[in-house]
Amino acid sequence: MGQRRSWARLGGFILVGCLTTIFGCLLLLLLTGHFSVHYTADHDGTLPLWILTVPALLAIVATRFTPPTVKWENPFRLDPPRTRLEAAWLTALATAFAIVMVLPGAPLWFLIAKPVLLIAIPLTLFWYLRRNGGKRERWCPMTPTRWIAPLVPAAVFLGLTYLLGAYPESRLIPDVQTILVVFLFNAVIEELFFRRWLQTRLEAVLGLWPGIVLAAVLWAVWHIGIQSHHGVGLGVLTVLAGHGVRGMFLGYLWARYRNFPVLLLVHGVINAPFLLTGLL
Repeated sequence: MGQRRSWARLGGFILVGCLTTIFGCLLLLLLTGHFSVHYTADHDGTLPLWILTVPALLAIVATRFTPPTVKWENPFRLDPPRTRLEAAWLTALATAFAIVMVLPGAPLWFLIAKPVLLIAIPLTLFWYLRRNGGKRERWCPMTPTRWIAPLVPAAVFLGLTYLLGAYPESRLIPDVQTILVVFLFNAVIEELFFRRWLQTRLEAVLGLWPGIVLAAVLWAVWHIGIQSHHGVGLGVLTVLAGHGVRGMFLGYLWARYRNFPVLLLVHGVINAPFLLTGLL
């Protein structure tokens, strides 16, 4: 009991620290007059800061008040030592990926490091632990309401983000092969690693919201390496504010409904805004 209380206390410190970091970066952007920011490594287009933050915050509220909450016992609570070990390894891999992405030649590193650090090594780790007595986690079976309910906050987020916002590349529709590769390499890999694997274990170790927010920050920081071409300081502030808030929404969406396909849908449209705006 004492050890569990200690981890919960650590979770509280992490929650306060991560929230302070995210909203502190957002405040600094506003105080320094950066009301529009660069948001992608693909071009020099800018977006109003509110489009990167307000829809996600409102979608968090929508998630909170859209039933049902999944009555689900986190399977990783059953084996705390193994879960702490896996959470530590996954956190280290997320940190290593963020470090690799600030090295020279980041685009090449991205293509190599992402599948290796975020997929191959974790799968090897899980296989090794299960081979030595670890149990395979069991997930709550899907129900019709769990398919429908997360579509409400998803619609709030995507509607406010893309139907009210104007993305510079929203009319540029690439070929189907490119869309599928981007979806697999970004939405699938990132949500599998940062939400389904990392966040779920962090929730079991630190608590629900500490796990959500820490995973959001770890997801945000790897973008620094590809979105700091207009200055490292501004890049850090923009990534932690924009991706940090969006990561919180994606994490809460996953924690409340445990619906992985809807999570992939939302992330996929984040990476491909033309799916909504360009087809209207």
